[in-house]
Amino acid sequence: MRMGGQQSMVALIKHLDRTKFRPLGVTSMAGELTERLVELGCPVYHIPLGPISTNTWRQVRKNIASFRRLYREHNVRIVHPDAERDVVVCGLAKTGLPVELVWHVRITGSNKLDPIVVRLADRIIGVSKGVQERFPSKRLKGKYRTIYNGVDLTRFHPVDDARGLRLKLGLPVERSILLFAGQIKREKGIFELVEAMRLLSQRRQRNAMPFLVMMGTPVRASMLHELQDMIAEDEIGNNIILKEHQRNVEEWMAAADILLLPSHSEGMGRVIFEGMACGAVPIASDIPGVREAITSESGLLVPEKNPLALADAIESLLDDTLLYTSLKKEGAERARNVFDARIHARNVEEVYREMVGDKFT
Repeated sequence: MRMGGQQSMVALIKHLDRTKFRPLGVTSMAGELTERLVELGCPVYHIPLGPISTNTWRQVRKNIASFRRLYREHNVRIVHPDAERDVVVCGLAKTGLPVELVWHVRITGSNKLDPIVVRLADRIIGVSKGVQERFPSKRLKGKYRTIYNGVDLTRFHPVDDARGLRLKLGLPVERSILLFAGQIKREKGIFELVEAMRLLSQRRQRNAMPFLVMMGTPVRASMLHELQDMIAEDEIGNNIILKEHQRNVEEWMAAADILLLPSHSEGMGRVIFEGMACGAVPIASDIPGVREAITSESGLLVPEKNPLALADAIESLLDDTLLYTSLKKEGAERARNVFDARIHARNVEEVYREMVGDKFT
């Protein structure tokens, strides 16, 4: 549950029409994702999925056999993976069986397995139009459909008592709160974000500085240490707190004024519309996918890898109440009208119906 793909899976399963579709979940091991799926009445099976290489081929073959048994035992009609390695396993497992595969692509960056995966997929769903640019059009052959991710509005929404929520979370009540929520890795723009905070500290009085929460799981310990060292070196530690991924991330979003996503690459960045749904105004990199999530009326886009532009954008929202209020209102409406998980589920169901055709009942 610490990455967007898992969040999206849960939101989709929650809102599927259960009179037409019966979901089964597969996870690598027991954990928070399994717990959430079981809470939704979705049976879960554990198959130890992992990297595909010559060293792991024995386990890969076992995984293919496990999926094949699962397809047969439960009369599976559609299998819906996202990670490329899982598409390979699920796709090979359906050979000779009446099973269709839809690949859900969530990032714009290419993968060495792409040529294989495109052939194995019967349909491809991309989370943005920017994702489609990842593939040569001749390979798609009518398989591709853009469907924006959805946010569960019963979970992600504004709160009436923001002050009380901040007190509950241990956040400063009188300061502007900035939130970064994502993996702690260089590609998410975390170092540009800290540099932007340093620039702000040089411009603004201490009592006018915003407070930044950086929340997420480090891809490796050394990355976290490098980030901590940078914060300490710039002497801005009083303005930044680092936290692990939180299960109640929606509360942190509802407590925040601004949500930051200075990534170098994203499929779309679901935290953007999660934040908008909670009332936070997004500032994000102007990159493919992300620029589809944010309009000029609902947030701010800044050049990629540009701490100065990021600092300027943050300051513009801190100092322009009318701009902030307008973006906050329009962002919340955009989240409700465009990124509602129920809309997402209906669009995915339409792809399912096309896949099974006359066999659909």
